[in-house]
Parts: sequence; structure tokens; C-alpha cells
Amino acid sequence: MINGAFRFIVDERQRESLPNLVRWFSEFSSHPLFVKFFGRARNCKVAFPALQITVPQPQQPQQKKEQAPKEKKEKPAPKPKEEKPKEEEEEEAPKKKEANPLDLLPPSTFSIDDWKRRFLAAKD
Repeated sequence: MINGAFRFIVDERQRESLPNLVRWFSEFSSHPLFVKFFGRARNCKVAFPALQITVPQPQQPQQKKEQAPKEKKEKPAPKPKEEKPKEEEEEEAPKKKEANPLDLLPPSTFSIDDWKRRFLAAKD
């Protein structure tokens, strides 16, 4: 998976932002068994245009800003709730839940506890 990503998707610029992954993959891909099955790992210089992805950059911690004196702000008065006509209230009433088609089936006679006992007690 990573071999294919490094071969077609992750270009040189993106690999610079993933130093730990690149180091791990270079050590892993130099193992003789890896080389035997997959061949020498190759990295692309420029990502395949249809497969380009963006690697998220780590967020830098926010610096504490100096606290400026706070000005008192008046809160806007809450708006009165609008009354809805009775017709709209009836439309918003909860709708009946649809019946599950499996509830219409007859009850099962299968006992899972009996099956477990037989299955676990059976010899291979």
C-alpha cells in the first residue's frame, strides 16, 4: 500500500513533510525479503496528476494574546417566539413509525444456547 503511494502519489515535496514515515519505509523496503517480492522501491518526483492528494500540515500551538481591556457590550434583547398557526403545528406532529417487516414473521423456535452447546462440545 505505502509502496504504491510512494511510487505514484506522494511526491518529493510531500515526503519532506513526512520524515518519520519516509525513514521507516526506506528501512523496510531495503529488507532482502521486500526486495525479493516487490523489487527495489522507487519514489516519484512528481505525483501522478489524477491522484494528487494534500497532506495535512500539523497545527502550530496558538500563542496567548495580550488581553485588552474589555468593553461592555449590551446584549440584544431576545426576540419573542413567533406563534405558528395551528395548521403548521399539526403538520409538525411526529409521524408514525413504519412497521419493521421482520416483526411480521412468526417467532423462531431456534435456541441459540442449545446450538452453542452442541457446537462447542463437538469434536473436530
